[in-house]
Amino acid sequence: MSTKEAVHTKELGELLEFHPVVVFVVIGGSDITESCVPADVFRNIMALVETIKDAGTERVYVTEILHRGAFPNAPEMTEKRFNSIRSSINKKICKTFGQVRVKADDIKFPKHYEDDLVYLRRE
Repeated sequence: MSTKEAVHTKELGELLEFHPVVVFVVIGGSDITESCVPADVFRNIMALVETIKDAGTERVYVTEILHRGAFPNAPEMTEKRFNSIRSSINKKICKTFGQVRVKADDIKFPKHYEDDLVYLRRE
């Protein structure tokens, strides 16, 4: 199965049925593990964006991956390693998407996070 085929999900299909003009792709860090390769993660992001654009969406904005301090799905992960991977992916997002990326400079870690250090506080 190609990467492009892998991004087709029921939810994505439902979104594309609306023929949106603009889509914001919010990138999370839940799937980042100690052994993941930043280039592979970025390639998957690109495949998703291409799928959305191929469906006729005019603009696709991509968020940078936010900092986090706990990794319940990857107990071997450290904050330092996560930030190294996150930084690598974010640099690729910045270089590729430039002005169509969404920066989160106003979100501060851990100030704006729930006690779990994963999710943002609802304020």
